[in-house]
Amino acid sequence: MNSIADIPPRGTRIVFTLESKNSMNLTNKLPGHDLLRRTVLVLGLIVLGSVLPVSAQRVFNVMDYGAMGDGVALDTSAIQSAINAANGAGDGQVYFPPGIYRTVTLYLANNVTLNITNGAKIQASLTSSDWSSCNRTAVIVAEKLNRIGIIGSGTIDGGGMVYYATNGYTVTNSRPQSIIRFSLCTNVTIRGILCTNSTRWTINLVQCSNVTIDGVTIRNREYALSRETDGIDISGRHILVKNCDVETGDDAICLKPEIADDQSPAQPTHDVTIQNCTVASTCNATKIGTGTSDEAYNIMFDHITVRKHSRVTSGSNPIPSGSCIAAISMQCNDGGTNHNFTFQNYVITNCDTPIFIEAQNRQTLVAHTNNSRLYGLTFSNIFCYQSGRASQINVQTPCSIQDITFNNIAIHNQETTFTTASPPYLSGSYPDAQKYGRMPAYGLFARYVTNLTFSGAVNFYDDGNSGRPVTAFENVSNVIRLD
Repeated sequence: MNSIADIPPRGTRIVFTLESKNSMNLTNKLPGHDLLRRTVLVLGLIVLGSVLPVSAQRVFNVMDYGAMGDGVALDTSAIQSAINAANGAGDGQVYFPPGIYRTVTLYLANNVTLNITNGAKIQASLTSSDWSSCNRTAVIVAEKLNRIGIIGSGTIDGGGMVYYATNGYTVTNSRPQSIIRFSLCTNVTIRGILCTNSTRWTINLVQCSNVTIDGVTIRNREYALSRETDGIDISGRHILVKNCDVETGDDAICLKPEIADDQSPAQPTHDVTIQNCTVASTCNATKIGTGTSDEAYNIMFDHITVRKHSRVTSGSNPIPSGSCIAAISMQCNDGGTNHNFTFQNYVITNCDTPIFIEAQNRQTLVAHTNNSRLYGLTFSNIFCYQSGRASQINVQTPCSIQDITFNNIAIHNQETTFTTASPPYLSGSYPDAQKYGRMPAYGLFARYVTNLTFSGAVNFYDDGNSGRPVTAFENVSNVIRLD
């Protein structure tokens, strides 16, 4: 396959590689090369600051502290005692042998790792009254802690099967909220576990640093049945998310550069790498935002597979077919600045909008006077087999979007003829790609962009024979074509 335009047939595995021999000059020219070099530094920092290896930690078996693991007894007190004992010993691994451990909120402690072995399940209590003293709290909570982790091949079940009403909204009575929520923590490892049936956000890391999330699987129902079940939501710095498989109702992997609770001064989100992940969502697959009140930079999404949610049963999802709203949703809404982002090596089997880029000044999250800014965005080696709409770049002036590069793009659009394609301007409302209707082009619509560059083989395909032009630009300054 010499050109990205030569898309192989469905079912063919696409592998992106860099040849080791005589490849240095090529590598130096690739978009995101500087960010790749920084990623090596991020990985080194994470390894140096990570939790102790399991073999180096004392083991505290929850059964020794009174846990029953029978799915009937409420094991919260016993598990918390094991966590406290491990913390009191200086560091330790809290071990869950096979069993079902019914619980409400557990509070991690410094230098403690939870090891949920194969056959073990931490089950959020399905009895609402159990949550009355910790209503709307995550199943596992940590705040301002150091050297903490959750590892193993076991399961954490958030109880979402009973805490959602039939309309997809959470019940109003006492319940959990999220499976894991870590705030302002350092040296964090989450590895190997399955998180399922979350009640709202699944893994939520707020302004954490030196983080590794590796080999985590997330399984939640479609949006119509379980709203706000984001997969992995993160902000902070020196963060690596790799080898994860996320299928969820709301946004799958999402960066939220926002001010954390009790954090002063605010800190930007930076040096974050998401790599070798498969995502399926009935909202957005990979996303920046919606909350973007702070700065974010040096962010890379690399080797991402986007597929359709495997369990779509309702036509009441944001996209009735169950496709994701956008495979890549790059947003800045709340006076923040997002820059130096690279999205590369994507294989998108199904989506509604392939790429959605927007900047606006909404005031609903936090009142602000700064204008939202996006610049230095690179999209490279993006394959999309099937999309329901064109990609778009939309902006609410006086916000700004500049220095956007598309390199080696092949996107197939299934839309048929649309005679009224006039996308509205952003107005400060909640931004999702489908809200701006159909585009006047089948490939890319762009508005108020400065420095829009196309390099390599950039191909858009009008598979639906819509008859529209491949691109449509409004107030775009300096379009550059590099052969």
